[in-house]
Amino acid sequence: MTRAVLMRGALAWAVLCAAVYLLQVPVLRALTPAFTAGVELLLPAYRVESLSVEPSWVDLALVTRARPVQSLHAKTTDGFGFTAPILVLALLAAWPFTSSRERLRALAIALGPLLAVMCLDLPLLLSLSVREALQQEEPFVLFLYFNGGRQFVALLIFGLSLSAQRVRPSLRVTASTAILVE
Repeated sequence: MTRAVLMRGALAWAVLCAAVYLLQVPVLRALTPAFTAGVELLLPAYRVESLSVEPSWVDLALVTRARPVQSLHAKTTDGFGFTAPILVLALLAAWPFTSSRERLRALAIALGPLLAVMCLDLPLLLSLSVREALQQEEPFVLFLYFNGGRQFVALLIFGLSLSAQRVRPSLRVTASTAILVE
């Protein structure tokens, strides 16, 4: 059983990495409005002039909202936003669920938080690049996030998807529960 779990996890990881390599640019381009909103939320003194996703990098151009107008550029590689989805989906593929229905339920529970993490990851990274360029101190939260926090968030989402499906109220009344009620 352990060998099968490891093989299933390794295969899922390899397939997910290949899928990210092939699909990352279209996915990131589809999420560009969310990235733009996230950067403007994290850096309120700036307005996003452009955010372009090209193969193997993401380029951000910012303009200050106040006068005198200054422009900044930040660039990062495009694969960073896929750390949590690859980790969570590989773990869900490897986990020994009792049925396919449980696996699909766990996947459905994990998709919302994964999308939220993906939409926050790239803006956090770009805002950190801008802060470093301006020689501003990075908040401690960003330090934690980029030094193991991504993986921790992915494991939290994985745990959530497992625990949320296991905690189901039972509406069935059995003889043992009827005795407890009396």
